[in-house]
Amino acid sequence: MSATANATVASLLSAAEQDDILKARLATDEKYLRRIAKRVTTLLQTSDENQQIAARSLLQGDLDMFFAHLERVHRIATTTAQSEIQEYRAEAQRLSGMRDEQLESIAQLKQDLKHAQTRQRERQEYDEIARKIIVYPRRDEMQAYVSRNSSSSLSLVKDQVDALHKENEAYAKVSSDTRQALEAVVEQLHSLTHTIQDTIGESQESTEPAEVTEKSSLNPQVASFHPTKRAHSHQLEGLEASKEGKPDLKRHRPNT
Repeated sequence: MSATANATVASLLSAAEQDDILKARLATDEKYLRRIAKRVTTLLQTSDENQQIAARSLLQGDLDMFFAHLERVHRIATTTAQSEIQEYRAEAQRLSGMRDEQLESIAQLKQDLKHAQTRQRERQEYDEIARKIIVYPRRDEMQAYVSRNSSSSLSLVKDQVDALHKENEAYAKVSSDTRQALEAVVEQLHSLTHTIQDTIGESQESTEPAEVTEKSSLNPQVASFHPTKRAHSHQLEGLEASKEGKPDLKRHRPNT
């Protein structure tokens, strides 16, 4: 039987059946051993030369048959080993192919897992955005709210602007009145200063002739008396007040 036929038969049998057949083929037939042992015993017990020659001839035939049996067993073992080697190689190739397929499957599963995680994360983000969107009002409600608030805000701003304009006008009027009053006070001060200076000049001119006439009767050793500006100022203020019909403010001023 060829190796291909043995491989075909082996593929049809189970592993246990193949082991039993292999053990049966490799087992040495005991009849060959018993026959050889019998021939050797007969050869040793025979003393006749012719019987010894015949025993040697039979022993040689049994040995040839035993060697032929051993060659057949060796051939069967070799064939079986080769078929098993081929089977092992085929099994190794099959397992290698399965390993490659499993590796590809694992890589694909990793990609699928990454895509699934990405989709899950995007879905969570979408759900979060959707929850935030649901909280806000609809677009028409938002537009109505914005328009309503914008109109009220514009009216409020307009009122504030009008109030600021009125306040600025009031401040401008108060500032103008204050400036006019201050200018009037300054003019009065200037006029009063000129009046005082003119009055002081006239008073000095009227007192000079009297001083000349009385100079002869006075003691020449005594220093001449000259009225101070402050004294004349008080006198002139009293005179101006009496002329205008106004009370002298400095005379009626309380002592501090």
